[in-house]
Amino acid sequence: MTQPRPLELRLQQSKIAGKLNSAIENYNLVVSVVEAFRDEIVSEMEHYASDRSDRWQKSERGERHEAWKQEWEGLDVTALDAIDAIDEPEMAHANELESIQSQPE
Repeated sequence: MTQPRPLELRLQQSKIAGKLNSAIENYNLVVSVVEAFRDEIVSEMEHYASDRSDRWQKSERGERHEAWKQEWEGLDVTALDAIDAIDEPEMAHANELESIQSQPE
């Protein structure tokens, strides 16, 4: 099997990077919607708790509510960075296999 020439390889990598970046862009759009949803939920939870008495907020129910709110606040909705270039993988195993003799001497 022949290996692609450097120019062909770069063109293939560029096409792959373009497809990945398109998928990353779509993913990041979803992430922004999820982030807005999370922030809206947390805001509603804060309003709910602030409308309650200090006694309620210090009660077991109030503490459970606060823990629940913190779970929502901790929801990681980090966007992904676009890919600039795809690095050629190291072929250590392939090089090792190539150096092994196929038959004993």
